[in-house]
Amino acid sequence: MPDEATVRTWRVTTTITDPTWVATGPGGRPPEVLKFESRLPEQSARYGDIVIAVRTHQHPGTDSAQVDPRLALMELVADVVAGEDPMSAIETLEIPLVSMIDLVSFQMGAAIGVDQANVLDITPPVEVGDERTFHFFGGSPFGRFQRGIDMEAVRGQLLGRCPTTLDVDDTHDRAALRWFVKSLATEVLHDEFIFLWIALEILCDASGFKEERTYTGPCGPPFPSVRIAVGQRHRWCGARRSESSSRGSVSATRTPGSCGSIAR
Repeated sequence: MPDEATVRTWRVTTTITDPTWVATGPGGRPPEVLKFESRLPEQSARYGDIVIAVRTHQHPGTDSAQVDPRLALMELVADVVAGEDPMSAIETLEIPLVSMIDLVSFQMGAAIGVDQANVLDITPPVEVGDERTFHFFGGSPFGRFQRGIDMEAVRGQLLGRCPTTLDVDDTHDRAALRWFVKSLATEVLHDEFIFLWIALEILCDASGFKEERTYTGPCGPPFPSVRIAVGQRHRWCGARRSESSSRGSVSATRTPGSCGSIAR
């Protein structure tokens, strides 16, 4: 808990997108007006010392700004007691807010996205003309919801064309291609990294490249003879482990109870 002299009350407003639904008319007939409603209605709940309120977005902009009727723009609002730094409010709120979003997403069977957030100092007393600290996050400040930013590291063609051939016979190539496309379809930074990593692992495994060198583990002497196949890791603990497969082999000796992490 911060010092009393540095304690601040922060209002954290988080913009979220959640799925919508359309209410049917009397007797299950189609409604007279097709209106998409948020599946997360306005409400509030207390989690420990923090109250999180769900409300309709206060400044949704023009109707044309909401291009996807399947998503509703809502806000999660919470007043958080924390330190002088706006980030301390984000850190205090992160666990309850992320846990709430995960549980509601599980309950609805649909993902809730975090678009942006802002933090405003509302420490009392508040008077007209006060200058208060305001911090705006253009993306999600919560690590779990950080989004990838397109920096054109992967630059494709502007206009797609039908491929001249569909000849992708190798199973490794097909698998790597699927994971690469999956990385393009997600906006979550962590997922994008993992999907691309899996695609790279598949290609490394298929390359046939092998390297043989001395390996030194984090908690012991070097292994003078360890074959390493790029892209695979194996954690082990014990006196001796010898293993071989079509993907490479490992042979190493350690004293009982020793631990290490080697690549094979």
